[in-house]
Amino acid sequence: VQTAQPNPRVRVDSIAVGDGTTATARVDARFLYDGLSGGQIVLSFTDPAVATITDATAADVFGLSETAIVDDGSSAVVRFTDLERGVQETPGITEVHLADVSVEGEAAGTTDIEISVDQFDDETGATPTVDTRRGVVVTGPPPVAAGAAPTDPDTDGLYADLNGNGRLDYDDHAVLLRPLDPDAGRM
Repeated sequence: VQTAQPNPRVRVDSIAVGDGTTATARVDARFLYDGLSGGQIVLSFTDPAVATITDATAADVFGLSETAIVDDGSSAVVRFTDLERGVQETPGITEVHLADVSVEGEAAGTTDIEISVDQFDDETGATPTVDTRRGVVVTGPPPVAAGAAPTDPDTDGLYADLNGNGRLDYDDHAVLLRPLDPDAGRM
């Protein structure tokens, strides 16, 4: 009995960033049962008033890549080609690093980082259907201290220190519960 393999999946990390500071989100792929020869992805924000893209780069494994960022920072296109066949067939649970996107916080709120796959070719020459998983950017208030962005003091992958003072305290809850612009609170 042969079980169906899931479609390749491309996802972008969720991140927290302070207003006026930058952070980097990873874009990864998994379920590349037939490898990856190249592709093109588009990253965009549902609310570019909350955060903008300042840079985007394809992972080092790709021998040829090109990036274009829209002038207002609301979206970026990343094209990549695996010239050296660095991304071979991979087990389903293996994540393959595709790209990094640098995000700058513009105003307190949340915005989705949406991903669309314009092209995705495997090593067999096929163009499989690709599932995507968007991320979320949470932009906190201006930092408490110069350059202090939200942090993850207990290294559990969650930015619980929202005010960037290096610890989890009452003020973090106050920041979280502070009324946001109703349009910025979409998820």
